Parts: sequence; C-alpha cells; structure tokens
Amino acid sequence: MNNPLSLKDAFYSAWTTFKRHASVFVTVTFVFLVLGVILGSVDRHHQYSAVAGIANILISFFAAYVMIRFSLVAVRGGTPQWREIFNVTWGEFGWYMFASILVSLIQGIGIVLLVVPGLILLARLALFSFSLIDEDLLPIDSIKRSWELTHGHFWQMFFAGVIIVALNIVGAMLFGIGVLVSSPLSFIFSAYIYEKLRNASVPIVVEKTV
Repeated sequence: MNNPLSLKDAFYSAWTTFKRHASVFVTVTFVFLVLGVILGSVDRHHQYSAVAGIANILISFFAAYVMIRFSLVAVRGGTPQWREIFNVTWGEFGWYMFASILVSLIQGIGIVLLVVPGLILLARLALFSFSLIDEDLLPIDSIKRSWELTHGHFWQMFFAGVIIVALNIVGAMLFGIGVLVSSPLSFIFSAYIYEKLRNASVPIVVEKTV
C-alpha cells in the first residue's frame, strides 16, 4: 500500500510537536480542566446544578473542538495561537457537537449489540471530527469521510485507540497532572494519523449548505 501509516512514526512526530508547543497545549488543557473541575464540583442539590452540568458538557465539547483545531495547526508546522479560541465558527462547533453525539450513539449501539462490529465502528469512525473541522463537512459526510480514510487501516486505528486509552490512563494515574500531557498528546497523535491518511487519499468535494 502506498504511503503506509506507521503508528511509531506518528507517535514520535506527535511527541516532538507537543514538546515544541508544550506551553500552549498544557496551558489550554489546564484552563479547560480547571473549568471542568469547578463546574463539576457544584453540589447536585444546588439550584444551579443543572446549569453547571450543562455548562460542563458544553465546555468538554468545546475543549475537544479547540484541541483538534490546535493540533491540526501544529502538525502542519504552524503555531497554535490563543486567539484561535475566540475565532470559532459557531455553526461548525454546533455540527461538531451533533456529529460527536451521533457517532457515540452509533458506536455505543454497535458495542451493545455486537462487540466486534462495535470495535470496527470505533476504529473506522475515529477521524470524523478531524474531517468535519478540517474539510468543512457536515456530520454525515464527515462520518463517510472517516470511513473512507480508514479503509484498509482497521488494525492500525484499533491499536492507535489502545495507545490513546493507555496514555490517558497513565496520565490520570500521575495524580491527574499527567493529563496535562497525555490529553493534548492524544489529540496531536490523532491529528498526525488523520493528516497521513488524508494526504494518501483523494479528498471528497461536498457542497455545504446551512
């Protein structure tokens, strides 16, 4: 296969990129982590607990959205800028949340009904968020694009997922502080995989209407 995907090379490149932009990635992760902890600490009997819960969910989505955008910039040799957080396309962010929920439901149903198909869906749809944001696709088109990009790469995507899960478990075990490294590193690692497969693929052209 032309332009083979090497997880070893992708992880090494991700680590190198993370070190180059560590201050930005760690700081952004820390800010979102603190916000999540503050909102999550609101007592469930408090009158604003429901609002805090919804805000926490939205911040979680927004944090992932920002990290994906930062990671794409970094893997392409750019420098992630704080101002990018405030330069958000809110329509795109809305589609990202919708697509994330949709993909989670699809993957969850696959796991519950039949484990093997569920694992296949987890691996093959792992890049939907990158294609949605980077290629300006609608949710269904981003899902199709991820399926297209990962064709013939199931095992590599599966083991990439294992690496990411293990990385974040280790990060959480280090008194939670390790997440400041493991979380952004996971996004950058995924971005390198996406970039490698995207460059090896013929992009689809979709007319996006909102």
